[in-house]
Amino acid sequence: MRHVIKKGVKAAAGKAGLGAASVLTGALLTAPSLSAAQGNDFSLKLTGTSDVHVSGTCRVITGDQAQKHDIDQMLPFDLTFQGTSLTCQITASGPVSIEARDALGNRTRSQSSGGVMTFNLGGRS
Repeated sequence: MRHVIKKGVKAAAGKAGLGAASVLTGALLTAPSLSAAQGNDFSLKLTGTSDVHVSGTCRVITGDQAQKHDIDQMLPFDLTFQGTSLTCQITASGPVSIEARDALGNRTRSQSSGGVMTFNLGGRS
């Protein structure tokens, strides 16, 4: 297991084999809470070879409301969300790099040879 320190927050990334796929749990970084009126822009950048399929779900919290966004496409691509918290679980059919950022400068970066990646930015999930 590898530990990463970003802005005073300890994040862990682990890798375990599941048949031909591996699982990597993305670093968990929590930003200061924002009010629903303030909001936050989240950007999600996924890169890898164009033959890798990515699917999954991102959940965006704004105030007391949650919106689910399904992902089902080939690499590479970028997504942007508006809210106060972002939680994603993404499955890749092959090698993928993911970087999620918020407007406050918090970010999480993960790489996997394939499998499931999960991460959270912006507080509660």
